[in-house]
Amino acid sequence: METNVTNQMQFMPKYYGHESCLPGHSYGPVVRIEYLIHYVVSGCGIFKTHGNEYTVNPGEMFVVTPGEEYYYRADEKTPWSYIWIGFSSSEPLPFDDIIDCCEAGKIFEEIKNCEHQQAQTIPFLTARIWDLYALLSNQNNYATKYIDKALDIIHTCYMNELSVSIIADKLNLSRNHLTLLFKEKMGITPKQYLIHFRMKTAADLLTVYQKSIAVVAASVGYPDPFVFSRTFKNHFGVSPMQYIQRLEKPTRSFNEFKLT
Repeated sequence: METNVTNQMQFMPKYYGHESCLPGHSYGPVVRIEYLIHYVVSGCGIFKTHGNEYTVNPGEMFVVTPGEEYYYRADEKTPWSYIWIGFSSSEPLPFDDIIDCCEAGKIFEEIKNCEHQQAQTIPFLTARIWDLYALLSNQNNYATKYIDKALDIIHTCYMNELSVSIIADKLNLSRNHLTLLFKEKMGITPKQYLIHFRMKTAADLLTVYQKSIAVVAASVGYPDPFVFSRTFKNHFGVSPMQYIQRLEKPTRSFNEFKLT
């Protein structure tokens, strides 16, 4: 049996290297136009990006995303030693700022020894980037972990002030990164899912529990009933009052928004 495999994603290695840093050695803040991943072999240090600061230890990687400012500094007492690879990607990569994956050490050791490949450097590094991508994509289904946590936050905090930025902060991710992970896994953005969930809950409160519009609005995170009514109408195509009146023949059902 023959199986055709097509792939749109492409990687192009740009540079690589390794270094044992002096105590307190720092770099940045700067910005790159490509991805840059450091694997920490020993020691530790701090890494700042997307408005967050991380302590990075052996067996962990810190990831520089194209267009994002970053800064890092070796620890004063136990400065780190690391190996890095910089590369461009034809598609955005849903990598975390910090990735704990000691299994990647073998791949980075091969990258470190790449000078022995001579004329085969580019294809050799490209293969190692694919190895790394495959490893990280399968590692404990890391994207699912964050999406499950985001869903838990939405399902338990929808009645409070909640936004994608708040959810991202709780997960220690950037808003853009969370949106990328969520849309890749769920097919819609976290903002869309939050609205869907709130409106579904609101519809149940209006019809099954027969609560007033003001009470329902407050119960699903909308202190202003007018904002709630406008959002409800945008979602279902009718106002909350019309939704109740047309319950026998709803013009638009929440079933249209299947969140699978």
